[in-house]
Amino acid sequence: MKPLVQAIRQNQQLRLSVAPTLVPKNHALAGVANEFNAIQLASNNTNSLTLSGPGAGSLPTANAVVADLQAVALNLQAHLTPTNAATHLEAAENLDLPTQQAISLTSNGVVTGLDVATQLGIHGQIFASGDQLHLLTQAVDRHTVAQWQDALSHFVGIQLHHILPVYDPTVRGFVEKFQSDEKKMNITA
Repeated sequence: MKPLVQAIRQNQQLRLSVAPTLVPKNHALAGVANEFNAIQLASNNTNSLTLSGPGAGSLPTANAVVADLQAVALNLQAHLTPTNAATHLEAAENLDLPTQQAISLTSNGVVTGLDVATQLGIHGQIFASGDQLHLLTQAVDRHTVAQWQDALSHFVGIQLHHILPVYDPTVRGFVEKFQSDEKKMNITA
């Protein structure tokens, strides 16, 4: 789980989000730890480019502050005013790209993951261990997640812990099928 800040541009709109997000272990962002930060850039021209480096601590912070002050001083000396490349963009209210979700809950032992998935219309995988249930869902929009949260708060026999987005830069639509292994169960409701 990583705290991700995402900015996705589509035409002249930006979709901005900040959320704790599940990142696959084999993804470059999963290995970022301690005082390091990373940025992943994706575009039609570069596919994906990940940059990582120190982002905290006395020396990296001091270096960034001095570099910013130097840039301001040089611009003032040259009589240049700062420009903002994003001034012509507007925050998107309706740009809601579907994202897979990971639902974590506790069951009373009577309610199964399949019960929950069927009731909510979830397609994906169920992971069960004792009374703990985890569902990896299809890609959905924020409206669907809000509906699930509301329904789960009234669902008798389970306690919802969280619903978290799953980071996958390749998902741009609805996921219909998942791979399975011996501890996963594929479902379609």
